[in-house]
Amino acid sequence: MPENLRPITSVLIWQREPNLRLAFRCACCDGTGCHPHKDPAKTECGLCASTGWYGFDPKAPTCLQQGSHKVPAMQTRYTFGEEIFNPLDSGDLR
Repeated sequence: MPENLRPITSVLIWQREPNLRLAFRCACCDGTGCHPHKDPAKTECGLCASTGWYGFDPKAPTCLQQGSHKVPAMQTRYTFGEEIFNPLDSGDLR
């Protein structure tokens, strides 16, 4: 792996209050949401509903800060047709 690239973490803290909630990267598709095949086409991962993660509630606010850690939350919201930014998210710079 090139030095300037770091692997994505496999566990994220989705919410801290009122209860601690964690999200986990899908081991089947390695967090990509799809499976590459021999041909260039890709198929969606059925285990994680093509989000690449388990444990995210796309309608709930998150405590994840802006940056690369928030990308999985945004990806999950987009996949489920929700607004990418939730006004109740902590750490938003909007």
